[in-house]
Amino acid sequence: MSRGRKRIYFMHAVNGSGPIKIGCSGMPDDRLREMSQWSPFALRLLATGDGDHKLEACLHRMFKDRRSHGEWFVANYTMLEAISAVAAGVSVEEAFGIERRTRQRYGKPVPVYSPTRDGLAGPANTPDAGEANTKPAPITDAQDEPVVADAAAPQASASHSSHAA
Repeated sequence: MSRGRKRIYFMHAVNGSGPIKIGCSGMPDDRLREMSQWSPFALRLLATGDGDHKLEACLHRMFKDRRSHGEWFVANYTMLEAISAVAAGVSVEEAFGIERRTRQRYGKPVPVYSPTRDGLAGPANTPDAGEANTKPAPITDAQDEPVVADAAAPQASASHSSHAA
């Protein structure tokens, strides 16, 4: 993949616990390897889609109330559904309900992203009334193994004996 073409990526711990990173990179696989060097947990890419830093910033604004730290966000049903759609080939804009417009800046077209009225902005970013009782369809890998666990479900503690020194 060329460095010039930016991709929005969604990264998560392999065990399905913890927050989801929403980022942008010309080479998401390289970014995953880089992040994995610093993470105490194995990481994987959940989905990638065409996008740029402005679209990434729009996603960060949409989920600002779910921010854990930096570019990491606590997932909810709505976010997981949209990421599942991106993993299935739907554009990031369509999956997250974002409108892309173009405006002129210094004589050049510049993309401007904003959530649509039917998108995920506003109340949909907070836990839904029925969210605790409804599990999203898990994002799966090629072997149909679940990649994302329900964010509301309690996670079992990991054994420390399996960690290599």
